[in-house]
Amino acid sequence: MDNIRAVRNDSIAPGIGLITFPQLKLLRVLTRQFPDGARLKELAGELRLTPGTVSTGIENLVRQGLLQRSADPADRRAVVIRLTDKGRRCRDAHFRFRNTVMDELLRDIPPEELDAFTAVPEKLNAGLRTRCR
Repeated sequence: MDNIRAVRNDSIAPGIGLITFPQLKLLRVLTRQFPDGARLKELAGELRLTPGTVSTGIENLVRQGLLQRSADPADRRAVVIRLTDKGRRCRDAHFRFRNTVMDELLRDIPPEELDAFTAVPEKLNAGLRTRCR
């Protein structure tokens, strides 16, 4: 992971900013589960973290201009968190980087070895999903 972080920190598009993996996960969850925005409690539940922990991450991302807070039209006391245009560019740059690195790392591995490499984590994930229901 340290090697990937070092390459990542040198390769992301200039002006986008560097974010942590947990912050990137928050951007991904917002994109996939809540494309129209989410309340803090919803994000915390989806990330399986406390609202305080998620609030700290959101605050850092708001300061960087990657997220914005706005009043919830359904409940003016509540706040909805959404990605900004800069947040979308940041998310896209990080995922393009990840895909490029993974493609390069996996290029020289024979298909049968890749199948074995992916089979075990898939079985572990299936077992965890069964136990966590």
